[in-house]
Amino acid sequence: MRIKHSTRSGITLLEVIFLLAIGLLLYKLAWPNFKAQRQQVKRGICLAHLERIDAAKRQWAEQTRMPTNAAVEWRQILPLLKLEEPPRCPSGGSYQLNRVGEPPTCDFGRLLDHKL
Repeated sequence: MRIKHSTRSGITLLEVIFLLAIGLLLYKLAWPNFKAQRQQVKRGICLAHLERIDAAKRQWAEQTRMPTNAAVEWRQILPLLKLEEPPRCPSGGSYQLNRVGEPPTCDFGRLLDHKL
C-alpha cells in the first residue's frame, strides 16, 4: 500500500491572520498622516482661493476707481475671477468678501487656519 503525500501548497489560516494583522497595524500607523496631509491640501486650496479673491477685489477697485474701503459684491468680481459662481472652500466653508482694503475670509478661518 502506497501513502500519498499531499504536495498542495497554500496559505494557512494562521498566515492569513498574520498578514491581516500586519496590514491593520500599517493602516493604523499611516492613517493620521494621510488625514493631516489631506487637511493641509484643503487649507492650501482655500488660501489660493482667498488670494485670487483679494486680487480680484483690488483689480475691481482700480478699474472702477473705487476707494479702498468700498463694499464689493460677488457679481462685480466673478468676471475677473472667470467664474460663474463664487468658489467654495474645499472643507465646506464659504467666503466673505469684506471691503476692498480688508482681506476676504473663510468660515473655517479660525477653526482650520484658513485665513490670509
